Amino acid sequence: MSTFLHSYHINPKLTAFSTLRQGGKSSGAYDSFNCNPFTGDDLSCVHHNRLLLSQTLNITPEQIIFPQQTHQTNTILIGNDFLSLSSFTQQMILNNTDALITCLPELCIGVFTADCVPLILFDSEHQAIGVVHAGWRGTVKRIVQKHAQTNALCFSNKASNGSSHHSSEHFFRSFLRLAKRCFMPLKKQVLQITVLSLPKQMR
Repeated sequence: MSTFLHSYHINPKLTAFSTLRQGGKSSGAYDSFNCNPFTGDDLSCVHHNRLLLSQTLNITPEQIIFPQQTHQTNTILIGNDFLSLSSFTQQMILNNTDALITCLPELCIGVFTADCVPLILFDSEHQAIGVVHAGWRGTVKRIVQKHAQTNALCFSNKASNGSSHHSSEHFFRSFLRLAKRCFMPLKKQVLQITVLSLPKQMR
């Protein structure tokens, strides 16, 4: 896709990726493809990098949604109602948020990570995607479980029959089973995180 993106092949209908460090305009500690405006980086450099990202994805910068993360468990549904708000109101809503969900096409949602784990969730039944910023604090607070519950609730509320609710419940329980396989309890209540797959250049 690009020299500054690493792609993940999850589903043919889904474009999933991680940004790499090279290829941007930021310098110093943020060298160079920093898209996070909450770090203290020069905002003109961040805007340049986000514009470059949007051009690569063939969307507008306004179609890229990032939360302001605080290691909590709050999840926001990004729908048409959200997109109709002013950019200032959108940012107010995105404050104190560590997970996003959307079923809108041609919309990019993402989270920022350093030593935390980014999770990408895909519901093929409803063509919905979710992203989760899972650090150790969020993991202890069960952010993955709460994110899956929020996703199931969003679609079960919209469902007009029991079959849609059943598929949402199945989606929720499937991710709970996946989460349990990723964490192995050790002595003294310490958790060993098992990363199932990482690209070689990110290990």
